[in-house]
Amino acid sequence: MLPEGPHRITVNDVEHWVRIEGSDAPGRPVVFVHGGPGANAAILEQTVGPYLAASHPVVYYDQRGCGRSGPAPGYSTDDLVSDLDGLVEALGLAPVTLAGFSFGGQVAAEYAVRHPDRVDRLILVAPLIQGPLRWDNRLAAMDAVADPVFRQRLRAAAPSVEFTLGHHAFGELAELWAAMDEPTGARFSLHDPATRRPPGLPEEEGLARNVAFSQALLAERRDAPLLDDLADVDVPTLVIVGLYDRNVGVDACRDVVDRMPDARLAVMLRSAHAPIEEPEAYAAAMTAFLVS
Repeated sequence: MLPEGPHRITVNDVEHWVRIEGSDAPGRPVVFVHGGPGANAAILEQTVGPYLAASHPVVYYDQRGCGRSGPAPGYSTDDLVSDLDGLVEALGLAPVTLAGFSFGGQVAAEYAVRHPDRVDRLILVAPLIQGPLRWDNRLAAMDAVADPVFRQRLRAAAPSVEFTLGHHAFGELAELWAAMDEPTGARFSLHDPATRRPPGLPEEEGLARNVAFSQALLAERRDAPLLDDLADVDVPTLVIVGLYDRNVGVDACRDVVDRMPDARLAVMLRSAHAPIEEPEAYAAAMTAFLVS
């Protein structure tokens, strides 16, 4: 593996930003796969990553066209899985331990489905993976925390939202999300709405979100539910979710554990969707899993 610090690794003709932390730690390296889609690894560098790096080397990278990585000609799940495989190969980490966060959990799961022999352990943190009969819970969660005015708008729009393979029509959901006022958004996203979010990347380093990336990935549809394919992946897996996660929810994460042959569930009692409220607890759960 490369030494501590930032690096540039070209995979599939795209220059990827990679940073290694805790290179002298005794445990097996863990590759973090960030969420979004279209975001970057900055939030992980500022929260759970440094705690885990005390015991395990941590590899951060920004996905193609995101954050500090170079531009890319296109964006698809196939691209992201191929990029990740190229990085694993370049770093000499196969079989690899992956930790995917939110949308990154989908990428890590897709990698495990396609390359099960190249995955040693799998950590999925609030992964956006649902079975075909479990509808996305975000509308109900928005309704629970909304102010009366937004609640009425939400309920009026909800009947027109189309369900396909357990996912809302993303265009309408994005419009509803954009219409949320700041207090409702904070209550939706956090256990404690007063929690201070870590800052994103400075503008000169990269955009907080690549909109083209996000639109391309959200528009994709799988031929079969990812959960059905993931159920055949027999690698030790830890699924972590916050009790107050309103994006994915505890039930959907429990479904992943129920379907996989060797998986366990950890619930963070004072967290919502992201590991910003209990980063040390997330790292402790990961460490316990990795050394078990």
